[in-house]
Amino acid sequence: MFKKEAQDLARTHLDKRLQAMKKVDIMHMPARGWIYTLRTTLGMTLAQLGRRLGVSPQAVAQLEKREVEGQITIASLREALRALGVQSTHAVVSPASLHEIIRKQAEKKAREIVMRTSQSMHLENQKNSDKRLQIAIREKTEHLMETMPSSLWD
Repeated sequence: MFKKEAQDLARTHLDKRLQAMKKVDIMHMPARGWIYTLRTTLGMTLAQLGRRLGVSPQAVAQLEKREVEGQITIASLREALRALGVQSTHAVVSPASLHEIIRKQAEKKAREIVMRTSQSMHLENQKNSDKRLQIAIREKTEHLMETMPSSLWD
């Protein structure tokens, strides 16, 4: 029981932090990427940024390309931004609370389980009503949320 209480507490604390991020005005990456946008806005050439990073102008161009393609590492991005005089931070933002994410997954899993059972019963000529299926799904969802089996995410 202690493990579940610890998980619930950790989930509550993390949820508060994630929900606070919803209030932050997050700027999305410019179309040409942060490195290119900052470099050109500062009036810095590829060669100048390359010297600051200890790489060739071509390597800087490749870095800018990898950023736009989503292939840049966080470490490389941080290093390039530091050379441009800015600091990077990364945010994790959840559109829903962790409780809502768990509930949605539990309901999905419950629906799969109940419908699989219902299909078997239907083949045996023991069909359940739609109302009974909805009740069973709701009960199974609550059970899954309470017990949080590792199979919930399978």
